[in-house]
Amino acid sequence: MLEKVFKVSFTIIGSVGGAGALILYFSNWLGKVWATKIAEEERQVHRKEIEKFKSDLQQLSHSRKDFLTRKREVYQQMAVSMRIFIEGSSPSSEEDKNNFLNTYDLCYLWGSDEVLNIIGDFLELNIKQARNPTADNQNKMKKLYSKCLIEMRKDSGHVNTKLNSDSYKFVKFN
Repeated sequence: MLEKVFKVSFTIIGSVGGAGALILYFSNWLGKVWATKIAEEERQVHRKEIEKFKSDLQQLSHSRKDFLTRKREVYQQMAVSMRIFIEGSSPSSEEDKNNFLNTYDLCYLWGSDEVLNIIGDFLELNIKQARNPTADNQNKMKKLYSKCLIEMRKDSGHVNTKLNSDSYKFVKFN
């Protein structure tokens, strides 16, 4: 009888152990399946975030290129239109004056603070020059004009320029 009890006990323990092994195997397998599914869902979320980031970055890059292009165009116009104030330039017409005023407005919208401050100094000196013309004021205006051109260069992408206000040469035709 004791032998039957041992057989039944071993059979029960074996069954429970076998079932435990099966449960352990299936729970391990099911855990891997769930982990794979969760990891794939996370990858999809990250892919979408990366694609959105790339799109936003590309849009920002395009916007900055447009801004820089517009700024360069305005700076080109401003550099040319400011010459009406420099002695030795061709006489200015009403069209030249209006062109300067229009370009100044555009520059005020698109130009950097540094460029606008130099233009402001240039215009203040021009007002002094108009009231009391002196060669010294004209030389200062030329320096400010050159300084403005250099600042426009820096703001347009030539940040490491080695030029200074003495680098620009004013040419006068007789």
